Amino acid sequence: MRSGFLDYLRAFSAIAVWLFHLKWFEYGYLGVPIFFAISGFVIAHSAQDRDRYTFLTARLARLWPAFLLCMVLTIIALGEVPSPLRLVANVTMAPMALGQAPFDPVYWSLMFEILFYAYVGALLVGPRLTERLHWFCWVWLALCAAHLFYPLPGKVMLGLEWGAYFCVGCAAWLMQRQVSGAIPLWLASTVVATVAAGMQTRFDPIVAGTIVCSFALAFPWLAANRPSTAIGLVLGAMSYPLYLLHHTFGGAVQQAWGLAASVVVVLLASWVVTYIEPYGSAAVKGVSARLRTIFIKPLAPI
Repeated sequence: MRSGFLDYLRAFSAIAVWLFHLKWFEYGYLGVPIFFAISGFVIAHSAQDRDRYTFLTARLARLWPAFLLCMVLTIIALGEVPSPLRLVANVTMAPMALGQAPFDPVYWSLMFEILFYAYVGALLVGPRLTERLHWFCWVWLALCAAHLFYPLPGKVMLGLEWGAYFCVGCAAWLMQRQVSGAIPLWLASTVVATVAAGMQTRFDPIVAGTIVCSFALAFPWLAANRPSTAIGLVLGAMSYPLYLLHHTFGGAVQQAWGLAASVVVVLLASWVVTYIEPYGSAAVKGVSARLRTIFIKPLAPI
């Protein structure tokens, strides 16, 4: 069953980041860690009963078509002709990893989303998912905690600055599955995420830590199974393009026509992308299925 409240939480997180960039809410940047926690929960659920190829295809189909549409709109708003190398690097959704500037600074978070998907796809998908996920989160969380006080090498590739937030979401999913040891994992993830938020902020660490701690403690309840509503589904679907469009695209519109026009155009563009995205997602899944029948034998879970 879908957790309907997460749709509203996605929308809230995207709006919080938007308000931060408008300089209206200095702690709005914490919407990104909230996104990471939601991803931890959703990706754990999505990995159930799937092989690696199906899981990774589903994630690509979910993120890439909407990203491409938003990227094109952002390039148009910038009014520049990018170099082929920069364009190709941005198409991967992780241009910084390839040494290229993103068309929008908010793309930085997508690299860590993709990194998490890669870890789940490579290490966890298959039988005993809950057991593997449980131990993976403990190891990852221990590395994240150590990194707070003793900087470790490979912090980007290991996601050490953001892993605790993903672990909050994974632990909530394990709790929902009534996995033994999930509650201690959730509490430990909450502690590490709280400390991380306080240490990483350039604002008041007590306020940042309190916001993250309150969210993490409430998250298992927020993620509980509830029916989705029509408005919730729309808001949840719009949250991803809204996040991708609000900063550079929205800033260009605001500079040209003012704030009110920027809000209207960003919301309208996000809705249009949400409307078109399922066609792109279906195309990605269709091409993927065709490629699998041609090049890849059915993958047996391990």
